[in-house]
Amino acid sequence: MIFRRRRWTLLSLAFAFALAASALRGEQRDDPPSIPEAPSEEPASMPPETVSPDAPAPSASTTDSTAPKPSGREQPDQGGADPGDPNPCRPPRSFKEAWLDKVRRGVFYTVCGSAAWFDNFFGDEHEYDPRQVYGRLSAGMLYDAEGEWNERSKFDANVPLPNLSKRTSAFLGRDNPEQFISDSSQDLATPEAFRETSDERSWLAGFGYNPPGRRGSKMSYRLGMKVSSHPYAFAQARYRYNHYTDHDTAFRFNETIFYRTNDDQFGATTYLGYDWIPRRANLARISAQGTVSEDTDGLKWKSYATFYHDLELSSGKPRGVAYQLLANGETAEDVPLREYGFLTIYREQLFRQWFFAEVSLGYSWVRESLDEQREGGVTVGFVFEILFGDYYDRR
Repeated sequence: MIFRRRRWTLLSLAFAFALAASALRGEQRDDPPSIPEAPSEEPASMPPETVSPDAPAPSASTTDSTAPKPSGREQPDQGGADPGDPNPCRPPRSFKEAWLDKVRRGVFYTVCGSAAWFDNFFGDEHEYDPRQVYGRLSAGMLYDAEGEWNERSKFDANVPLPNLSKRTSAFLGRDNPEQFISDSSQDLATPEAFRETSDERSWLAGFGYNPPGRRGSKMSYRLGMKVSSHPYAFAQARYRYNHYTDHDTAFRFNETIFYRTNDDQFGATTYLGYDWIPRRANLARISAQGTVSEDTDGLKWKSYATFYHDLELSSGKPRGVAYQLLANGETAEDVPLREYGFLTIYREQLFRQWFFAEVSLGYSWVRESLDEQREGGVTVGFVFEILFGDYYDRR
C-alpha cells in the first residue's frame, strides 16, 4: 500500500512538472496565442464545476459567438480526421505541436477511438461525431497538515453512443467512489477532498441517459461500475431544478437517489443553493447538502459560503479566485460538527485555451470524537488541468 502511494505520488509529480515545462517550451517557441473571449455561461477563469459524465455536449452545429479567435500557433483540430482516414477520431497532426499538445491529442484519440469502436457494436446507422467527445485530465500535488506530499489526479470523459441511443452516453473517470455515487461533491473542493490519496480514488465507468426535460429542470440516470479493486455496481437517478428570479439571482435544487451493490443499500442526497451576482465579475453562492443512506444513522451534511471573483476584466487574461467558508459533519455522531474552515483557490489559463493551473490554500479545524481535541491544519496544493474535446475548443 505504501509503495503504491509513493508510486502514484512520484508519477503525478513528474507528469505535472512535465506538463508545465512542455507548455512553457511551446510558448517560447511560437507566437503567444490570442486571449479567448470569456464564455457567457461559465467564465473559463473561474473554478469550473465537475464535468457531468452524462451531460451531452452542445450540438456541433450550434454557432458559438464566444469561440476563441485563431492564434498564430497551429493548433490540432480535434473535430475531424484527415481526408481519406477511416477513423473519425484521428485529428490532423501539426509539426508545431509541443509535447503538451501531443498529450492532449493522444488522450482524445484514445478516448474517442475506443468509444467509436464500442458504438459500432450497436450498428452503423449513425456516423460517429468526434465533436461530441469531451473530458478533463488533471495532475498535481498536495502538501497536507501531516507534512506529507500526496498526488492529486483526476480523469473524466463523456462520450456519446448514437447507435445505441441519441440520449445515451458513456462515462469513464477516476474519482472518489463514495462522493461520485452519492453525488455529494457538487461544490468547490474542500480540505477534506484535498486530503484524499490515490488509494481513496477508483476508476468508474458506465452509461448515462438523459430524457427530454423542461426549461430549468432536468432528469438524468446513470448505471455504472467501480472497476478498480473490489468492484461493484451502482445506479443513480438525478433531478436538477434551477429557478431564476431575475437576471442576477438563482435558486438551485438537486436530488439524487442512488444504490450500491457492495452494501446492498439505498441512499439519497439533497442539494440547495442560492446564487447572487452583485457585479459582472463577482458571484456569491450559499449552499448546503445532506446525504442519508441505510448504512448511516444520521444525516451527513455539508455547508458552504463561496465568493468567486473573475480577474479577467481587470487583467485581460483568463484567471479567477474563489474564497470559501465551509463546515461538515453528521447529525448522529458524538461530534456532529466534524470540520470547519476556509479555502482559497486561484485558477489561471496558461499557454493554451484548454490548459489551466490551479493553486489552493486551506485551513480547517477537525474533531473526530469526544476523546480528541479540535486541531487545525493547513493544506497547500497545485494542479495542472487539460480540457480535451471540441466542446472546450468552441467555448
